[in-house]
Amino acid sequence: MFLILFSISLCFSWVSPDSNAFTVIYLATSGTTDLPEYVGVGMINGVPVAYYESGTHQIVSRQQWMTDSFDAEYWEYLTNRGNEHCAIAKENLKMIMKNTNQTSGIHVFQWIRTVEVTEDGSMKRSMRFGFDGKDYISLEPDRMKWIATNDVAVKTMEKWNSDESWNKYWKWQLEVELVERLKLRLHFGKEYLKRKVQPEVFISKSEPNSQHKPLILSCLVTGFYPVDIEVTWLRNGTVMSETQSSGVRPNHDGTHQILKEIEINAGDEDQYSCQIEHSSLAEPKLHQWEIPGNRSGHLHPGFITGLMLNALAVIFGIIGIIIWKNQRSDETGNPHQPFHRNFGKEHQIVLPQPFLEAGLPRHHPETRNDNVEQELSDSYPQLKPGPFQTGSQPGAHDPVEGAARLVEFFQHFLL
Repeated sequence: MFLILFSISLCFSWVSPDSNAFTVIYLATSGTTDLPEYVGVGMINGVPVAYYESGTHQIVSRQQWMTDSFDAEYWEYLTNRGNEHCAIAKENLKMIMKNTNQTSGIHVFQWIRTVEVTEDGSMKRSMRFGFDGKDYISLEPDRMKWIATNDVAVKTMEKWNSDESWNKYWKWQLEVELVERLKLRLHFGKEYLKRKVQPEVFISKSEPNSQHKPLILSCLVTGFYPVDIEVTWLRNGTVMSETQSSGVRPNHDGTHQILKEIEINAGDEDQYSCQIEHSSLAEPKLHQWEIPGNRSGHLHPGFITGLMLNALAVIFGIIGIIIWKNQRSDETGNPHQPFHRNFGKEHQIVLPQPFLEAGLPRHHPETRNDNVEQELSDSYPQLKPGPFQTGSQPGAHDPVEGAARLVEFFQHFLL
């Protein structure tokens, strides 16, 4: 789970205060028993809402409002999709390892896709595949063209760019399917996602291990929501730019944290203050380092989490599996809805036959409710459904057979 949490922290720069984002991360590993074979997580505005792991083969809710919004049948439905997509992720990892002549050792396949919609209705989309912490191939959504980031991926890029149905499918995924998922989760989680939680601030001082090294003041800001925050070190009221930042990272409870450090001279501690600006605060707040005897002396859980995440980041860097942006399946495993989408009267998406035969998921009946749809339109008018009209075609299918057909399909496209 910490591996996924660290990758989540890399996505926070995408989320701005005037937008809503839906992100899906999938990860497959090989050559190690210390990590799950594959893992998936779905997020709304940087908040994990669903999680999948190969050890359990189950998609589980990470938020109470998600648990309350969907019944057991729906989660089982999503789990079947998660099984399919993790199987595909595993197969893709094998194929990339073969293509790069790296069939032994520890390797990681990464896949992330994100849709962000702003208040004015503009959309930002991203989809990337990665291998061992580096980009492998990514989609340029405005032109719907694949871009290879290394020589090995060039053949894959050429094949994908030449297939019209393949690219129309991903266009639909990024412009319609993910937007609809975002709308649905914003509706059910609106109270949670629109809440404001004030940060807690902890200032600490690290003594140098030699007389020639400076002191370090650390400002840990934790437990805040939403994610957007400004943390600044001041010296006698003047902004200091020579600082080190951890970047915003996730806490286990859906809030966030950030650590900023500054080097100072001994005896100057009282000249420095840490300024916090956040939407939960009526005005910026200043915090200074206090003499240890004046503080309670206990460590906040967020501080411990921060230390663990920092340590894990170092460890993953050493073993070469720090996660970058990765892409492939859907948040809860319900990624591909109906197979025919109209671009108006003159265009139609017809997905390749393996998609059709696999019985890829349609909208679950639970998610298509006229009252909910009307409320969504009223609450989020900027999230328009676009030229595609979604239908409800539940249809049963064999998830094992479906996974096999999907793997076969992706083998055809991933050289």
